[in-house]
Amino acid sequence: MSHNVKETIIKDTTKYSFAQYSAQAIGFVISTSMRAFLGPYYMGIWSILQVILSYLNYLPLGVTDAATYKIPFYRGDSDKLSEEEIKNTAFSFIFLVYLLSSIGLIIAALLLRKRYPPEVIVGLLALAVYIILQRLYAFYLVVLRAYKNITVLAKSIIFDAVVNLLLVFLLVRQFKIYGLYVAISILAALNTLFVHISTKYNINFNFNFKRLKELVMFGLPLSLNGFLGEILKSLDRIMIASMMNLTFVGYYSVAVMGRNYISGLSTGLGVVAIPHLQEVYSKNKDIGDIKKFVIAPTLVLSYLLPPILGIIYLISPLFVKIILPQYTQGVVALQIMLLSTFFLSCSPQSGQFLITIGKQARLIPISLAAIIINAGLNYIFIKNGFGINGVSIATSVSSFFIFMITLIYVMKHFAGIKGISTFIFKIMWPLLYIIVVVIGCDYFISGMSLYLETGIKMAISCIASLPLFYIINKETGIFNVFIKTMKAKLKKKSSL
Repeated sequence: MSHNVKETIIKDTTKYSFAQYSAQAIGFVISTSMRAFLGPYYMGIWSILQVILSYLNYLPLGVTDAATYKIPFYRGDSDKLSEEEIKNTAFSFIFLVYLLSSIGLIIAALLLRKRYPPEVIVGLLALAVYIILQRLYAFYLVVLRAYKNITVLAKSIIFDAVVNLLLVFLLVRQFKIYGLYVAISILAALNTLFVHISTKYNINFNFNFKRLKELVMFGLPLSLNGFLGEILKSLDRIMIASMMNLTFVGYYSVAVMGRNYISGLSTGLGVVAIPHLQEVYSKNKDIGDIKKFVIAPTLVLSYLLPPILGIIYLISPLFVKIILPQYTQGVVALQIMLLSTFFLSCSPQSGQFLITIGKQARLIPISLAAIIINAGLNYIFIKNGFGINGVSIATSVSSFFIFMITLIYVMKHFAGIKGISTFIFKIMWPLLYIIVVVIGCDYFISGMSLYLETGIKMAISCIASLPLFYIINKETGIFNVFIKTMKAKLKKKSSL
């Protein structure tokens, strides 16, 4: 990876991750406020409607996912005609799919109006409006990623969170669920308008059936694998609910929340890296040119994540006790889930490599096997009295399976057994090192106040993490680039 590309990826990932975590912080306020404003009954209705939305996301047959990869591929190949045809065909197909979906929701609302409460029927009608506006906005985000316009992408994420917060307090607090229905439609419209004004990209309604076939053939395996991923992500909660009870699902939600919030760094890295990866591969179609997009990001994450996970492991008992005292039974599950977070964060780079070289269908059997492993271990652990902690172990094992199998398969394309074994050791030892540090802290430091105990443990963990930061900076220069970027920004601001 050239120095300029590496520097751009680091700068853009920092920018995107900052926006994402800022939005998540605002999202935490939105989430808690909505629950307070709506109450359990209306919140239950909205949860069901969100399930409908999640399934509607898979209707375009993977065309959205395919466009994410195909647009930058043709940009890198300097094939302007193909780039425009792919972009316009994807937009046209997605628009038509969700227009038909909207009509279907309206028909369903009319047919079901006597069977369900008015709040549900109005909700279906609201979704009919929302789904079209939201998917237009989502496609704009795809184009922003493809064109590597991370600045506008980051701004749009912040804009979405801030406007959402304002609408929740202006409309949902006063008009409850009906206010929510108005709020989501206004939010989707404003988001789309904001991105359009910020970019003025030329997107036209223009069908090309040859390009549509190309998109569906490329994207359908991605869509299926994404659907399997949704099953894998929700399987733990489904089995807890069916084999234990909903209260334990609530306890376990702390672990899920931790996993979702921590995964932002790898998500940001993926969003930034995909267009670079596609553009590089499009030039020579040489696997040797893109192996660095697997090696470097995985290596960086394997050194940066363990110290962060170690801090979260140590601080989680105090955090839950102060902020969410009714969820203390979920602390151990959260701590175990950190392992799953590490493996899930280090897996996407391998998946992106396979998608780039056209082997995305190979991800499907891996996901299926992970689901079977997860379901089997969940059943065994719950039956043997391990509860939600056992479920966290099962989730971590299935995540490790996906990570290891995918990485080994990918590296077989450009490395031998010795090279693969060496690299696996290289990315695993920082995690094992931090595990030893935090377990040692737990074992040797105890018998004092939770505040003092947590403070001492965190101080030791931070000091112990310094060698990891030194090593990864020596190998990749990541912190040097970050400091250089921050200095440039400060200098720019001071000159204004």
